[in-house]
Amino acid sequence: ASNRGALPSIVEHGITGYICRTEEEMEQAVKNVHKIDRTKCMKVAESRFSADTMVKHYIELYEKIIT
Repeated sequence: ASNRGALPSIVEHGITGYICRTEEEMEQAVKNVHKIDRTKCMKVAESRFSADTMVKHYIELYEKIIT
């Protein structure tokens, strides 16, 4: 992933993907993509973006807004 925008806050470098600044870094990342543990990557995604987690975060946000 590029190191711009929201991607650095979503991608954990070396765990769920690679954050790259240059085309050369992206080329190297593609060569190393097999090193990413798919099971761990899936667990991270589920813990961050499951329906239960998302609902919890929305409720926390709404409560913050109305207080």
